Amino acid sequence: MLYNMLYSSDTDDWKKERGWIMRFLADGILTGSAVGDWRLLKRRHVWDLIASMYQGANTSASAFSLADLGGQNSGGDKAMKHGVLDFLANVTMHRSPTMSLVLKSGLLAWIDVQLSGPDRHAGNGVEWLRILENVLVVVDPAKMEAGSLKGQWVRTIVRCVQSILKEAIGTFLTPFPSISLIPALESPTTLTTVFPLAVRTVVRLSLIPTLCAQSLCGLLAQCLEALSIFETNVSQPVDWKARTAVPQFDDLVPPPRHSSHGLHDKLTFDEDAIFVVWGRCVESLWRAIMSADPGTSQTTSIWNATTTRLLTWRGLVGPEASPLGEWARVECVRNLEGRV
Repeated sequence: MLYNMLYSSDTDDWKKERGWIMRFLADGILTGSAVGDWRLLKRRHVWDLIASMYQGANTSASAFSLADLGGQNSGGDKAMKHGVLDFLANVTMHRSPTMSLVLKSGLLAWIDVQLSGPDRHAGNGVEWLRILENVLVVVDPAKMEAGSLKGQWVRTIVRCVQSILKEAIGTFLTPFPSISLIPALESPTTLTTVFPLAVRTVVRLSLIPTLCAQSLCGLLAQCLEALSIFETNVSQPVDWKARTAVPQFDDLVPPPRHSSHGLHDKLTFDEDAIFVVWGRCVESLWRAIMSADPGTSQTTSIWNATTTRLLTWRGLVGPEASPLGEWARVECVRNLEGRV
């Protein structure tokens, strides 16, 4: 039944049937017994079928590639891809299925291939980041390091995040052409929606001991480039000093574990919210840079740039709203006093 609905249906409603079975699988793994259901799905090679369908969805794009025009690819069968992403989000909420996919089915390498291939222009950066964040939250790092993917799984996630940020930065810097031949185009992934999720993922990566300093510094340098673009849309609200409470990061950017419900929701912020998101992103990047190798010029440059912003953020919102910024200010003053 599963194979027939996914591949071999000869009815005119084959797309509806395929969409129904994808929703059935995604909802089942979310609400059922994760371990028991996954054993059944693995025995039936369900993930192998779904992964091949996602690959096949890339071939159903239009006859010409918008990437050659500086724009965004149509992404093939968008509904099919969203169904697969929903399934992955629900699966990666559970440890046992996620460990099985990563260790035995090469999930992370498969995601890396999608983000470096035809899917890089599909505008699914937010979805991929949420799935990667799920993976980082639920896997057992000790078991990951004890297996055949020692160190490699972390570097693969770093490449995935870099691919998403690179695409978001490139979309922002490259004007989208006006093409009358294309009646409707999906709006490109923007830094406003991608950057906060990427920053939180970077912080989680920085806490993994096996992540080499070179990979972390390269990722942080790319985050700093994205931050410089992101903050062009940020301004301090006029009456901010009168505010009594400053939201935390997770109050504005929903934390993992992410399910299919809300997976495709894009982050939107008003003037006040984007100011707070900027400050919390600065705090997060500063935490991440403290895990990097302090002996390189690149690390020093990134540290200087993030510390300047952190102290500015603390000065704008006060020590109560940014205890980390206050601690950094005190330590910077103490360091300067020691040099006098």
